Amino acid sequence: MEAIVFANRSGWELSPLDRRYCPALLPIANRAVIEYTLDDLAQAGVSRVRLVVSNQAREIEALVGAGEKWGLRVEYHLSKVEESVTAVVPRLGLDPSTPCLFVRGDVLRSPNLKNLMVMATSLDGEVLQPLLGRRNAGIAILRPTSERLGELEWPLITPADTRGRVIELLPGDCNTLETWRDLLDANLLVASHAVPGLSPRGAARPSAEAVFFTGSHCRLPALAPQAGGGVIGEHCTLDKSCLLQGVVVIGTGAVVDRACRIQDALVMPHTYLGPGLALEGKIVCGDLLLDPATGGWIQVSDRDLLGDSRVATTRPAEKTPPLERTVALIGLTLTLLLSPLLLVTGGAWRPEKRRLFSNGGQHRMGWVLGGGNRGLALLPLLVLVVRGDLRLFGADPSRGIEEAGSLGVWGPVQLWLHSGASDEEVDIVQRHFRTLSPLRQLAMLWRWRRQARRRPQADDTTLTASSAIPGEPS
Repeated sequence: MEAIVFANRSGWELSPLDRRYCPALLPIANRAVIEYTLDDLAQAGVSRVRLVVSNQAREIEALVGAGEKWGLRVEYHLSKVEESVTAVVPRLGLDPSTPCLFVRGDVLRSPNLKNLMVMATSLDGEVLQPLLGRRNAGIAILRPTSERLGELEWPLITPADTRGRVIELLPGDCNTLETWRDLLDANLLVASHAVPGLSPRGAARPSAEAVFFTGSHCRLPALAPQAGGGVIGEHCTLDKSCLLQGVVVIGTGAVVDRACRIQDALVMPHTYLGPGLALEGKIVCGDLLLDPATGGWIQVSDRDLLGDSRVATTRPAEKTPPLERTVALIGLTLTLLLSPLLLVTGGAWRPEKRRLFSNGGQHRMGWVLGGGNRGLALLPLLVLVVRGDLRLFGADPSRGIEEAGSLGVWGPVQLWLHSGASDEEVDIVQRHFRTLSPLRQLAMLWRWRRQARRRPQADDTTLTASSAIPGEPS
């Protein structure tokens, strides 16, 4: 049986999110709504799909393609935004005597199409419009000339008159995604395995109270102590001081800065959360902060608080001096020439890819060498100095954007401060370090190195902030 899928809702009822997403592309646990519909169709044995699209048609086609990911053959048909179903269907050239499966692809529902298709084979073309959770779920098996096609119009209305049709009450849930609360609930329920037939994807990592499903290429805090669970998309960066509570969904490419607390909230893909933000029961999409409980929303103009994680912050770029870039280039050259010796003397090196901040406030990917000397492990970051993204010496570029001063490859935090240092301790050390001249910065790092050598019984990561401040005991 051929399937006709409508994905032409405008999403005006979800404004201002409709500026960025049509309902078919809304992310639910880091997958678009339309993907769940196509999953259901593929499981039902459908092979050909006619996909009716309007706004964001290019984005939908880029995601779905020709349907090969699902084993489907997908054809695209353009319509006006929320154009009447009864106006679109005659243009599709369907056989008027052959029943088709009509589906709204911009509604989230438990998978039931396989059972529905089995049932349809015994009805010989009778009208079949099932209810899901006693609601019109936007699915029907009808002839293309049926007068009942109008019941697939948006908004969906559950029919009161059921004469002349077969009504089947299917198990599962249906969410029409008409409000922000619908969107938040859909994400949190799928993330917590509470929607029959729908499961979150990713690597399962247990927390203190639940499970997180995480995508690949993420940099995350320790999840085992977290008092929550949920879904974290691919290429996400969360500071180690973040707190995740309840059920959280964090979209692909999101960046969450230090000391943020997220509880029962949705962070949409490619969103940046600035330091110290607390979200509870909210939706964040780029620079938009939405409160489903009150219906209020604000657009934040300060990109150091909220914004697109792919866009530079408002912090002005700081140029790396030519002398430092030259020194970094020489250092890189020597590193390559001496790399066999480093491998012999430096221990078991493990290349690690990290997401860092540049001095222009942009996100950069850099390599470090884990498992050996901390100073030598940072040598690959000289590439970012040559490019002008970092200084040779400065604050830790992995901890977020500093209010002032430079981010650098080497500094007291990167080299000597113990790994369990508090944010306050880190801030004190870095604020003092950036007030020093380059020569005094080198002297400070050398002094810390001597102190580490005088502690043979302890690891070199056990120094504290007091060691960095002149006049205080070490």
